Amino acid sequence: GDVKYTGLKRLVIKTAAGGTVRTDDNVASTPSPSSFAESFETATAMIASTTLIVGDHVRTLGYLTLGDGGGNDYDIVAAATGTADGGVYIDLATHQALGLFSNGVHSVRQWGSVGTTDNTTVNQAAVLYAETNGYSLFFPPHADGYLTEKINIKTGGIKIYGEHTTMIHKYETIETSGGAGTTNAWPVFMVYRGAHDVEVTGFKFTSHSSIATVQAAVPGWESYLSHIAVNSADNIWIHHNEFSGTQPRAIF
Repeated sequence: GDVKYTGLKRLVIKTAAGGTVRTDDNVASTPSPSSFAESFETATAMIASTTLIVGDHVRTLGYLTLGDGGGNDYDIVAAATGTADGGVYIDLATHQALGLFSNGVHSVRQWGSVGTTDNTTVNQAAVLYAETNGYSLFFPPHADGYLTEKINIKTGGIKIYGEHTTMIHKYETIETSGGAGTTNAWPVFMVYRGAHDVEVTGFKFTSHSSIATVQAAVPGWESYLSHIAVNSADNIWIHHNEFSGTQPRAIF
């Protein structure tokens, strides 16, 4: 929706249909005459906007739905300024939105990890950004969807935390690698060789029933199936998590 400014510095946030979401009096500042600010219920609505120009400062109040925890502040920048990942850089019709994370919290929901869907790709994008920049990454509880692949932690320097957040294996990918007879069924988090200073806390790990299919498909390998895999990494702190389901191991 549009943000309308008056001489009295009143901020009115409206939906696309014209309904008022919020009215704030005594707004500290107004946009410069050469640009305007807008606030949107969702990132989806921001992406659909045709009125944004480079230099605009934009706020969203959700990612897919209003109040879903995926809201963020953005600067509108030129197209192809960065690589679009759905969170830090979001492609618009003719520009990009650069996520600012103004409240200091980095949440997977700001990459679109909301709803009961496969969130593997967006979660991986969020982890890569947090890992590269040394940020902590929050996985909020409820409606977190599921995973169909592992989440890679390749270098470390990251804290990944939830609040009793359920991480569900929808199904495990079976890949043949390293020659005949070598098969990998991936965990939720895969900490790579050489990674360091990784903390994982606050999760409830569980498995979809199809894990039995994986176990039947890779006889002799089922004992290697785990929720978290750590490969010759240093300073790994895994604490205050719950593990359930049919995985023989919590950590391997």
